[in-house]
Amino acid sequence: MVSRVTQRVDQVSTGDISAVVAGDGLTGGGTTGSVSLAVDPALTTVEDTTTARTLALVDNSKLIRMNNAGATAVTVPPNSSVAFPVGSQVILSAMGAGAVTVTAGVGVTLRSKDAALAIDGQYATASCVKVATDEWIVFGALA
Repeated sequence: MVSRVTQRVDQVSTGDISAVVAGDGLTGGGTTGSVSLAVDPALTTVEDTTTARTLALVDNSKLIRMNNAGATAVTVPPNSSVAFPVGSQVILSAMGAGAVTVTAGVGVTLRSKDAALAIDGQYATASCVKVATDEWIVFGALA
């Protein structure tokens, strides 16, 4: 049985938009004329030259460019330390010559094909997606 809901146009409230405000990670907005929003690349990409990084909540939905000549470890912390929402995603890029490896914090389970967690060389990328309280899937160019 097909159900249908209809709304008469004269019953829908109307009004003018008084402002468009750019939220986190966006630029633009305005109150008059042509209004546009754009992703602010400065807020979506993070440059890191360290050899050890623990993901933080501000890294959610960002590209982390790891750039060091030495080996680098990126640790995914437990939910008790950093409560990323389920569905959070962080993209990691190996920009330097050093190997970049994703590591699990205490109590964290990282799942990847063949248990590979090292990003496969310079300029390769991998993504980490939180799928449960302390469970993440890691995928991409991994070795």
